[in-house]
Amino acid sequence: MKKSLALLALILSFVHSADVIKDKAEWIRPSIIPAPKDNPITKEKIALGKKLFFDPILSRANNISCMSCHDPVKGWSDSDKVATGDKGRKGPRNSPTILNSAYQYIYFWDGRAKSLEEQALGPIESHVEMNLSPEEAVKRLQKNAVYVKMFKEVFPDEELSTKTLAKALATFERSIVSGESRFDKWIAGDAKQLTDAEAKGFHTFLTRAN
Repeated sequence: MKKSLALLALILSFVHSADVIKDKAEWIRPSIIPAPKDNPITKEKIALGKKLFFDPILSRANNISCMSCHDPVKGWSDSDKVATGDKGRKGPRNSPTILNSAYQYIYFWDGRAKSLEEQALGPIESHVEMNLSPEEAVKRLQKNAVYVKMFKEVFPDEELSTKTLAKALATFERSIVSGESRFDKWIAGDAKQLTDAEAKGFHTFLTRAN
């Protein structure tokens, strides 16, 4: 009787494990980076967004860029306890990484932004970060011949505005994704990518560890 119960428990654990994995479709890496219909990803838009991301022109004193708090060398974040912005002001929180932000659905630590486009202008206008109104940022860009040309090429049917500025920055941020890991390959169906212990650990993480 005890052997039968033990066997049944073992069978049920495997069935449950399979169901848990099967029900976790969100763990599977999307084959295409998601983007809004009104802001499709293009190579040219990524290039424009990248130039803006690394350019201090978007800060009041022309000395801080998006990269200042989201350094690729530091995992697209920084090593500080809290972010440092205009005039050395300290923010209330540390800088989150932008890595894989394309797959998120809320942004900022408090989740107040619902898209990368909405998030993109926040640090620019924050008085403890770049401290420049998006409208003033656009005026600066409109006086820069290189940016005027790039925006016209990327957004031929739209004016250089806070909207297109946000779209370009958001598109670059979406392009920052991690490489395909062994876990990605395993969850997609390649059973050889993880050891038995690693696979068991994932199952424990999804069940008893939660």
